[in-house]
Amino acid sequence: YYLNYLKIFSVLSVLIVVFFYLFSDYLITLFGNDYTNQDNLMLIFSLGVMGALLLRVPLGNILAAVGWPKINALNSFVILVLNLILSYIFIFKYGIVGAAIVTASMMWLSGVFSLIAFVLYLKMETKK
Repeated sequence: YYLNYLKIFSVLSVLIVVFFYLFSDYLITLFGNDYTNQDNLMLIFSLGVMGALLLRVPLGNILAAVGWPKINALNSFVILVLNLILSYIFIFKYGIVGAAIVTASMMWLSGVFSLIAFVLYLKMETKK
């Protein structure tokens, strides 16, 4: 199931990133003049969305479906704490771009945590 999902959403994710790479300077103006010259924010967030689409969302749902919802809750809690700490640091150093980098990174990290949990689940199930 997950491998078929990846085939479809890998292409979709790449298209999303390319779209935001090409049109981010126009799209960012929808948020107002304060964000002018911050077109890289859209690209950073689209890279984060890519991580969420490929890893966090499907694997989080799979883990919940196989009876590991506590792992999802733990993952979310750890990511929330890391996001707060790292955002505090990065916002002071890099401003709004720092917040975007942290948020996008946390999407990927959360997905990696979900992937690790899923691999552990599969190993446990194959040993039964």
